[in-house]
Amino acid sequence: MWILLTLMMSLQAAPCPDSVIAEAQTVRQRQDRVSEMAFLERRLRGCVPSTWVRFETANRYIELSESLKGDKSQSAYLDKGFWWARSAVRIDPRNSLSHEILATAFAAKLNQSGLMGQMRLADSVRVHAQRAVDLDPRNPRALHILGRWHHELANLGWVTSLFAGMVTQADVATAPATALKHFREAFRHQDSIQNRYWLGKALADGGAKTETRRLYAEAVAMRAGTDAEKSMQADMRAWLRMNPR
Repeated sequence: MWILLTLMMSLQAAPCPDSVIAEAQTVRQRQDRVSEMAFLERRLRGCVPSTWVRFETANRYIELSESLKGDKSQSAYLDKGFWWARSAVRIDPRNSLSHEILATAFAAKLNQSGLMGQMRLADSVRVHAQRAVDLDPRNPRALHILGRWHHELANLGWVTSLFAGMVTQADVATAPATALKHFREAFRHQDSIQNRYWLGKALADGGAKTETRRLYAEAVAMRAGTDAEKSMQADMRAWLRMNPR
């Protein structure tokens, strides 16, 4: 009996080291994103990834997919990101990161669907982002996703927003205030270019331009680490030029 138990234990896959993500990052820096993901796929075979490794793997597939807009491989990479995000929720459903990455994956799928499909996917974005916040009220990315969700709802045309509210059971009338609340919380827990940018947009929409100017003036002086952050800074500089006072 003990021999059989020992044999069964020896056949169980070992945990994947968290260092695999840093190794993959090195591959990306030396080669490209596609090579990074091929490396990760090879390294993760035969071991059991932690929730964090699943989160990072899904996130990297989603980023790769978004960098290949118009490419025939875009959808396949997004599907892989979606699979890893779902697996994170499946193995660790009470982890905020699991629901955050699944909300991110659903958001990435929005552009591949028609209007009704977008509404249903959008509701999945909201549901999993809210679950992530329920599990960790200090999760800045999940708070940001909720803010974006309500901000988009608030800025739809009235017919589309009414339809969206019917499909998602969302309160369209309170969407602007709800978006602002979530953006403030995201910024409170993480001072970043992205969180300043979207909090400023929500404030400006509500007429609070003085606070937006302060947020943007400080944000454009911050060091941008990605192309997306550089693009946000360009938008903020343009807004500051158009709204000097």
